[in-house]
Amino acid sequence: LHMALDDSDPRVCEQAIVIAENHFDADARLRPHVARLAQHEDARLRFQVALSLSPIAKDEVEVLKDIVIAGIDDPWTRRAVGIAAGARSADLVLAVFADPPWQKRSPADRDLTLAAELLAAGVTADAGARSAILQAIVKLSDRPGFDRLQRVALAALATRLPPHKSNLATEINKLTEKADQQLLRDILIRAARFATDQQQQPNERCEAIELLVHDP
Repeated sequence: LHMALDDSDPRVCEQAIVIAENHFDADARLRPHVARLAQHEDARLRFQVALSLSPIAKDEVEVLKDIVIAGIDDPWTRRAVGIAAGARSADLVLAVFADPPWQKRSPADRDLTLAAELLAAGVTADAGARSAILQAIVKLSDRPGFDRLQRVALAALATRLPPHKSNLATEINKLTEKADQQLLRDILIRAARFATDQQQQPNERCEAIELLVHDP
């Protein structure tokens, strides 16, 4: 089975992964072997890696990060990664934001889609995890031209907050650093200005409005 996982034909590897997932308990080497295939150049094979590792262990978050960034344009890969992340969704958000596809360039539309989907899935009942995600969004303030990504990310997070238990203002106030709180409020202030600026693109103004809906 290990030989089949290393076969030169990606379809053979793919079938070997499907078989291997039923034997992870019997052979402790199989799961790490499958995880290493996340670096494979074949997109369909990477998709199967994500599904077969579901639900991932804590030390496999980086594996999913690599898969979802490599398959950023494929909605099926993003969904497979979302399923595989399970209870580790917040960890995946932090891993992607720590080493994002927009590291050396301005965010593109596909980056906004990825961030929104990850954040919508990554909001958990763990208040500490939510604060860590907010801090990751704050760090984008150091980069010029990242306002739109911050707006989309905050709106996605706010949409999934527990109703009647929390809201964006409450989450911001929970941050220990006053400077981080102010940076997030500044994002909301800029969003309000952007939403009323008729010279901006209508779809981007709508994104700003969507965020402001969650600002009590």
